[in-house]
Amino acid sequence: MTSTRATMLSIVLLVLEMPVGEGASAASAEISQRLHTQGTQPPPGIVQARDYKITNFQYNDVNWESEKCAKILFVRREGWGAKDTKNVNYLNINGGVKLVFYHHTEGHECNSTDVCAKILRHWQEYHQETKRWDDIGYNFMIGGDGQVYEGRGFNRVGAHTLSYNNMSVSLGFVGNYTFHAPSSRMLAAAADLIKCGIEWGKIGPDYKLYGQRDANYRDCPGDAFYALIKTDARFGGRLEPYIYTPPPV
Repeated sequence: MTSTRATMLSIVLLVLEMPVGEGASAASAEISQRLHTQGTQPPPGIVQARDYKITNFQYNDVNWESEKCAKILFVRREGWGAKDTKNVNYLNINGGVKLVFYHHTEGHECNSTDVCAKILRHWQEYHQETKRWDDIGYNFMIGGDGQVYEGRGFNRVGAHTLSYNNMSVSLGFVGNYTFHAPSSRMLAAAADLIKCGIEWGKIGPDYKLYGQRDANYRDCPGDAFYALIKTDARFGGRLEPYIYTPPPV
């Protein structure tokens, strides 16, 4: 038996021996460590945290293994099966954007890469084919699995908040957060992404945080989520101009 097959067999046995629930995270950690030791790579498009002093993952003007970015589980567009964008308008603001918008996508939540990817492909198709946008509207999406999914990224103008697309970054939380807020795992991923953006000059250190309803006549990002956003020290409140255009049906 080859060393690789022996390693994989030992991992399977480890999972079978571990009781369900309690101890499952320990098993996952040991499996991850064994795979890392054997040099097994994560799925294409998924960037896992590593020692930023040893490796250097530079992508779209951001080193995703720098001090502030290394904790992020970042899924690039190819990792969730995104289609090509139809057109690109670049977002280039000296010192970074001063506005960060939290949105919810509505619809289903997700807790795995496969499910999140399927949902995001649906939203991209809807945005491109039905709404005739160039791409999925958000700059980034946050899955219930705690991963950050690349949408338009830090460098491209989004299509998410009327009158503010060219001066802000949007984070779309996958799911509907009218009756409950996103999980602490999702919120932590978003906070880490903002810190990363500040480190690389994509978000200004004096940024303010908003829900879409602070700028547009919308329910987004849902009542429960918005109530939580209002408690954040960075909360900016209602913006002017405020766009009263009725939401699409």
